[in-house]
Amino acid sequence: MLAAMLIGLSSLCGPVYAEQATSGINQVTLPVSNRNPLVQIHGLPVAPTLAFTQASKPNGSPLSLSLNLANYSLSSQSSAQNAEGNTVENITFDGELFRTELGIMLALGPHSALSATLPYIAHHSGNSDQPIEQWHSIFGLPNGNRDQRAQDLLLYDYQVNGVQRVLLERNTSGVGDFQLAWLYALPTHKEAKWLHSLRMSIKLPTGDEARLTGSGATSASVDWTVGQWNSERWPRLSGQTTLGALWLGNTGLLKDLRKDWAGYGSGSIAYRLGQRTTIKCQLDLHSSLYRSATDELGNVGGQLALGGSVQLSHRFTADLYFTEDIVTSSSPDFGLGVALHYRP
Repeated sequence: MLAAMLIGLSSLCGPVYAEQATSGINQVTLPVSNRNPLVQIHGLPVAPTLAFTQASKPNGSPLSLSLNLANYSLSSQSSAQNAEGNTVENITFDGELFRTELGIMLALGPHSALSATLPYIAHHSGNSDQPIEQWHSIFGLPNGNRDQRAQDLLLYDYQVNGVQRVLLERNTSGVGDFQLAWLYALPTHKEAKWLHSLRMSIKLPTGDEARLTGSGATSASVDWTVGQWNSERWPRLSGQTTLGALWLGNTGLLKDLRKDWAGYGSGSIAYRLGQRTTIKCQLDLHSSLYRSATDELGNVGGQLALGGSVQLSHRFTADLYFTEDIVTSSSPDFGLGVALHYRP
């Protein structure tokens, strides 16, 4: 169904741009990450794009702008007890998260680039609980704890030893933490089928930890990406894998419960249906960020994203995708997003 939607959308763009569609090198990843309310504040990096390696001039070409709008719905509740049977942790996540990101990438030449991302985050009660429950019912997917609470409410509640550590029960929004990254691709010969890329990122605490739009801490990450394109055996198939480490800082929200380091990774596969249409599948994983016995904070995070891209013109590309948690409770159980990319 998703492929049919993408093909239909591409057909509306007309044939004039068919020969100008960008190559598979920037048609692999989807801009997704775990949007658990207490995970997303730490800026887990999304899978990087390697489009900057197409720069042909050393003076900063190409420049790219992206706008990513996503709605994530989550509903889970759990508690942890000690040996005496006393509850030491109690957590409830019920609500929707809307995240809008504006990103810019400037190629410094054929091998390096700078990128910057500024998000705007809104936590709302939302109105998508019923359609998500119907979606899960149709495909036999787990519904979490949705049937245990009223629909379309907002409550983020985390208690440790009876002490309230996090409480958000009113709609709120604000600017998130600013992220800056430097990317470097190892030089390769013209016929190379594999590309290796290094990325180093820093996140600055421009958000508000009380509103859960930021962590209150400066964090940093480094990752390594390996991608393959133009396979002789599967010329329409592209792939990319990323592994990295995230340092979470030593200040900010829940600093006494937060781990110093976390690992993350992703694997993406893209299949080109036509000159302008590509379908994508992406798996994102990360280790736990907190010392917690709850599933929401102490478990690994894992989600699957399915979607695709449509080349709208020689300057604009659109991504459409949805996400499902493959590790329940630690990631939102459903997400839907669209991204628009511009390259002059």
